[in-house]
Amino acid sequence: ITRKFFGVVVRVAEEPSTKAMSDSKRSCPRIGLITCMDNLNHLSRHGTQKQLFTKFLKLSEEPKEIFEWKAHESKLPDLKELKKMDVYIIAGSPASAYDNDPWVKSLIEFVKYCHQQRQPLIGICFGHQIMSYALGGNVKKSGKGWGIGFHVYDYNKGVNIPKWVMYDMRKYVNAYASHQDQVMTVPEGATVMAGNSHCKNGFIIYNDIWWSIQTHPEFHYLFARDIYNGRKGNFKASLYKKAVAECENPHEDRRKALAKSVMNFSKLMKESRNMMAKKDAMEEVKGKQGGEKEEKALQGSCWRMDGCILS
Repeated sequence: ITRKFFGVVVRVAEEPSTKAMSDSKRSCPRIGLITCMDNLNHLSRHGTQKQLFTKFLKLSEEPKEIFEWKAHESKLPDLKELKKMDVYIIAGSPASAYDNDPWVKSLIEFVKYCHQQRQPLIGICFGHQIMSYALGGNVKKSGKGWGIGFHVYDYNKGVNIPKWVMYDMRKYVNAYASHQDQVMTVPEGATVMAGNSHCKNGFIIYNDIWWSIQTHPEFHYLFARDIYNGRKGNFKASLYKKAVAECENPHEDRRKALAKSVMNFSKLMKESRNMMAKKDAMEEVKGKQGGEKEEKALQGSCWRMDGCILS
C-alpha cells in the first residue's frame, strides 16, 4: 500500500499476522522492529537484521511477538495501527540521522509522532541517534573517531536506574560498538544515564517510556568480528587489533542481561497499556451507568504509566 506519510510517499507494510495482532488476550508483548539496513555481503551468513534481533531477544527466554517494518525501503507502521505494538525498536544503520534521504526524514517525523502519542520506543545505535536528533539533540561524526570493540558504559552519579534494568547490568552497561556518529548534546528533558570517555552520551532515558543506547546488544561476537574485519581499512591498526581481540570472548552473559532488560521493559509497557485500557473501559461504563462499583474495583488494580518504571 502506498500512502503519503509526513509529506513523503511511503509503502505501508501489510502485516501477514493480522489475526495474531487482533488477539486481545495475548500474554506476550508485541515488539515492532524498525530495521534500517540490509546486511552487507560479508555479513550475509549471519542473516537479516530481524534475525539478529530475534536471536538476541531469544536470550531473554521470554515469549514475544516481533513484527518488522523496513524503514530504509520507505516502509513504516500505519499511524492508525501505531498502538498495536507495545514497543518499537529502531535498529542500527550505516545512515546518519542528519542525512537528507527521504526515508530518514520520514523516520524522524515518525519518531516525533511517537513522542507526541507517548508510544514506547527503544533506539539502538542509529536509532539512539535519530531519537535524540528528532527531539532537538545534536548528532555528528565524533572527533574521537570510530568506536569499535566491546564498550563499557559507567553510570553517572546520582541517576535513578530503572527497575526494568537487570541486576547484572545495574553497575555498568556493555556491548559491542560500531559507530562514528554520536549524540553530542541531548535534547531538553533527556537524562544521560551512562557513557565512557569515547562516548559520554551512551545510554539515554527520555521519559518513563523511551530509552536508547549507542552500542549494539544484538551483535554476537562472530558478527562483531566480521564487521570489524570488513571495515579494517577504516580503523587505526591498534584500534582494530584491540577490537578483534575483544571478540574472542562471546560475552553472552552481558547480552542476556540486556535482552532480559528489553523484555522487562516491554512487559511493563504491555501491562501499563492494558491497565490504561481497563481504566478507559471502566470510565465508559461509569459514564453510561453511573457504576461506582466498577470504579472501586479499578482503584485496587490500576496503576499509572507515569513514573511506574523508575525505582
